[in-house]
Amino acid sequence: MQFESIAKTLISLTSLFQDNDLQDPSADAQFLISQVTGIPQLELNLHLDRSLSVEESNRIFQYAYRRAQREPFQYIIGECCFWGFDFLLSRDVLIPRKETELLVERIIEENTERRITLLDIGTGSGNIAITIAKLRPDWIVEASDISAAALQIARQNAAHLQAKVTFYESDLLEAISKSYDIIVSNPPYIPLNEYKDLSPEVQGFEPQKALLAVEDGLFYYRKILQNAAVHLRPAGTIYFEIGYNQGERLRELAEEFNYRVVDIYKDYQQFDRIIKLTLIR
Repeated sequence: MQFESIAKTLISLTSLFQDNDLQDPSADAQFLISQVTGIPQLELNLHLDRSLSVEESNRIFQYAYRRAQREPFQYIIGECCFWGFDFLLSRDVLIPRKETELLVERIIEENTERRITLLDIGTGSGNIAITIAKLRPDWIVEASDISAAALQIARQNAAHLQAKVTFYESDLLEAISKSYDIIVSNPPYIPLNEYKDLSPEVQGFEPQKALLAVEDGLFYYRKILQNAAVHLRPAGTIYFEIGYNQGERLRELAEEFNYRVVDIYKDYQQFDRIIKLTLIR
């Protein structure tokens, strides 16, 4: 048995998504049909007359009604692509962003030595640590998170991507006893006054504790810098992903804890996004 054609389904989904104020209803409709049917999104126009099977139609509309409630596709399908790797996701972890790929890129490009030891604090899905472990298999990569549920997802990702990463359940550096050449973190950094303006997709579905930070977004940076010195090897560096308007405040905070700012890097929109620090010894 077959249901309606791809063309008619595209029209129905686009209308549903328009009625629910999605930003790009047509693109969302195409993406959803592509995911279920396996037809590449750019080739859908070549298959508009193809009829959907009962199973395909049911899955499409189950997913569509979830998307109409503003649930992100990454949670609906349970995975997200980061640096070309497919990461499993649940609502216990943030959806990895393209900007975070810049953080990985900086670390990989600026550190070419063998046997570097690296700690990723607040690893979430494990996307930073696992990607680095895949790109630099000779490095010793470890990661921590306070959330046992997040660590479960991270371990699953490491297993299915065959990445060698050691994970710790830890409140920032609390349970960490080793020292590292590199400490990296993309901690919660959204202040409350900005959180209320985030999209329904973010506010309604992504874990608030992985986004929201007091002290104008600087709380977790301060906590890490208070304790990181004893965990950095000589000439060690810290890389943070930061909020678009936090560069200069992070510079001041770094100086308060005896760190030197090596550089602040821009993202795709030319906002401050990554800060690199080294300890003044």
